[in-house]
Amino acid sequence: MTKGGTLSLIKVEAAKIMRLAWPISGEEVLSYSQYLVTTAFVGRLGSPVLSAWFLAKTLINVTGNSLVWGIISAMETFCGQAFGACHYGLLGVILQRALLIGSLVATPCAVAWIWADKVLELLGQNASLAAMAARYIHLWTPTLFLYAAQWGCQLFLQAQGVVLPALGMAVVSLPLTVLFNWLFIVKLGFGLDGAAFATLVLAVVPLVLMVIYLIWHDRMQPPERRTWLGWSRAAWSGWGHYLHVALPSLAMICLDWWGNEITIFMSGILPQPEINVAAMGIAFNTNTLFFMLSFGLAGAASTRVSNELGANHPHRAKLVVEVAVSIAVAFLALGASVLVAVRHQWARVFTEDEKVVGLVARLMLPLAASLFGDGIMTVLAGVLRGAGRQRLGALVNLITIWVVGLPLQVCLAFYLGLGAMGMWLAKLVTSVLQAGTVFWFVARFDWTREAARAAVTVAKAHREHSQSCLEPLLPEQ
Repeated sequence: MTKGGTLSLIKVEAAKIMRLAWPISGEEVLSYSQYLVTTAFVGRLGSPVLSAWFLAKTLINVTGNSLVWGIISAMETFCGQAFGACHYGLLGVILQRALLIGSLVATPCAVAWIWADKVLELLGQNASLAAMAARYIHLWTPTLFLYAAQWGCQLFLQAQGVVLPALGMAVVSLPLTVLFNWLFIVKLGFGLDGAAFATLVLAVVPLVLMVIYLIWHDRMQPPERRTWLGWSRAAWSGWGHYLHVALPSLAMICLDWWGNEITIFMSGILPQPEINVAAMGIAFNTNTLFFMLSFGLAGAASTRVSNELGANHPHRAKLVVEVAVSIAVAFLALGASVLVAVRHQWARVFTEDEKVVGLVARLMLPLAASLFGDGIMTVLAGVLRGAGRQRLGALVNLITIWVVGLPLQVCLAFYLGLGAMGMWLAKLVTSVLQAGTVFWFVARFDWTREAARAAVTVAKAHREHSQSCLEPLLPEQ
């Protein structure tokens, strides 16, 4: 191919990636804004209530959201590759199967939360805070099942290259977050209970809108391209094949997610906690913002890689990786430069405490450097999900985060007395090690072989579907 032809392909692929990436990133940023709005309303109830809410959210994330999202996220592999292979009707079966398995995972989580106060007390938390957190979790529990359904529908559409509806739901949800938190917490005076009620309602609204859009979108497709053919018995079979990909996906996500939660917990036991916790909180919020921007590229890379592998276009899948990583590096370089430039002013947006401002300014340097590792790793994790290579990601996360990263954080922060700076230096080392290791493996992928693996995955899923039931349980209305 000529140089001009190659450049043309790169431009086309970059446009496809950005068309998918920006709505996903926008949805993530708006969702995080909803979290900040709820934090502000709960914070008005007093420090003890805010602390209980943070405890509840941490326990929910570690023992609920991360597990269910890990299982549901395997849809990126199955749906993306099936869509690329033009097995459109298979996507609806995969969605049903994922929701069944996701609900099965969510159920023991919900049951275990009955003893949430006991668990928190065993972790050394104050009994009264643990009791408040447990009550919030009990009221919040149905939301876990609603989130599972919402995530499933979102990934179902994303595999088809349809990402704007999720952004639209987030746009609608943000003002509703203000309205319902004000109604339940302030107007009706339900306190922390009101925050749980508001979150539950805010989970119902976008899910209903997403389902309505999903039905409309499918009806607009030609009959041969419809991805929903009704409720199918096939969703009750093929679980072993699904879990073969889903369990490594769960491990990859949880190992990363839990590592961050432990870091946040450790920052609370540093000396001068009133300074270190505030500074680490600002640093983590900054890091989270850039993660959301990278997450959009990861979702786009996952969709494009899975589609191209399913369509047996190995060279196009390789091009997707090259273009996505290049875009990530460009954005991260710009973001890191801005952070370094405003490092002495950035913390003043959140606090006027000069000690906190000074510590944040120092943390911005390793944080800015770590953005490259974190961002590239996020994009490559999307590539691994699209290719169905989650086992590799899980192994890398286990070694880099749990064997190297967390012990290094303890050593630098506590034994060498570097505190918060030690934590971010260790995080920098971990992120570079993560990204470098995965990049080394991905750069050596035999993409023709990856396309063959995708063909086997899709063929097996299609065969199980055909053998289970040729007719749906309930015909499409």
